[in-house]
Amino acid sequence: MEDSQKYGAKIVYYKENIYPESLKQIHDFPPIITILGNKELLLSENKISIVGSRNSSINSSRFSYKIAKEFGESGFSVVSGLARGVDAQAHMGSIDSGTIGVIAGGIDNIYPLENKKLYEYMRERGLIISENAFGVVPQAKNFPQRNRIVSGLSKALVVVEASLKSGSLITANFALEQGREVFSVPGFPMDPRYSGTNALIKQGAYLFERSDDVLNVQKMKEILYKRICLRINVVTILIKLDLLRKFLRKILIKPRN
Repeated sequence: MEDSQKYGAKIVYYKENIYPESLKQIHDFPPIITILGNKELLLSENKISIVGSRNSSINSSRFSYKIAKEFGESGFSVVSGLARGVDAQAHMGSIDSGTIGVIAGGIDNIYPLENKKLYEYMRERGLIISENAFGVVPQAKNFPQRNRIVSGLSKALVVVEASLKSGSLITANFALEQGREVFSVPGFPMDPRYSGTNALIKQGAYLFERSDDVLNVQKMKEILYKRICLRINVVTILIKLDLLRKFLRKILIKPRN
């Protein structure tokens, strides 16, 4: 704890007000997280996760930057894993509007080292999160654990580019288990770099082409929720009226002898 404080980081317990409610909703939420940067981003209810290949194509890298910027302009904070490729582009596209990076090592561990400059940018203008102790070097087993936090923080997940063996599909599975909406960017069928994203669409993920796709689904869900609530209220009122009618009939109408 002392090392984290000297580093400028803050340890947050799940019972504290600043701990994100969305993360508490998942069954295996981390009881303690360490944060570095703008802690106000934790309180934002509008978060979108963007994940994808570390060795992303030029088009996917550009697309990740573009949609992250658009989400930021629409009032969303963007969450990703601070890896190379899609993750890095998503963070850079949303650095001015609010971006959150979840890392697999300790809060002081910059991985990969090529993202050191991005890490420093996010330390100053965004937010970095870790569930591991200070000084921990990330191991292979830490990345799937990290992925559940990436999806758990957000309302929806967008997978930009992923093969069938991509870790992004692990994140997508976590998102589905957590009740999050999953969106997937389609790709050319003969390109193995998109075999994972195409498979997600076949399995029921929303096809993603532009940032409005997520926003429209969110609006549709809100409208549907309001309609369901309205119908429940109407049915409740009708039931109460029927019970009242039966009660009044019972006390007002005397049986004939």
